[in-house]
Amino acid sequence: MESDMFCNVAAGSIKVLQWRDRFFGFQNGIYWNEEEKKSGSAILFLQSEDGLNWERINSIPILGPNGRGWKGSHIYACDVKFSEAEKLFILYFNARDKAHWTQGKEAIGLFVGKVEEIFKTNQTRPKAKAKPKAKKKMKGKRK
Repeated sequence: MESDMFCNVAAGSIKVLQWRDRFFGFQNGIYWNEEEKKSGSAILFLQSEDGLNWERINSIPILGPNGRGWKGSHIYACDVKFSEAEKLFILYFNARDKAHWTQGKEAIGLFVGKVEEIFKTNQTRPKAKAKPKAKKKMKGKRK
């Protein structure tokens, strides 16, 4: 089995929502970046028809560290809800600007992902794709 570069240390937590005839999972993947010699953490977007067998929707995380600023190192500890009226996933998450928990700042972010249904002529079921828009809600400083 091939190793997942965004989950090569641990699977982390997963939040699962049922939408129509499938399940969507928002998984907190924990990984080791061999090139940079440091750990990272990101949110992966998964889907399942039965809640047991999962496949990744996007090949890269929908929300991951960018190497600088308030989301520089780790993105983790998410909670997600789905707004049926607006067809939006609303996801709150924690982020850190430094890898070690005793250094840097911790922040809470908001991610809003719009559900798009994509139909192909030979497909009968909808698939979802997240369009990420993340913004910082508030930040705190460890003493």
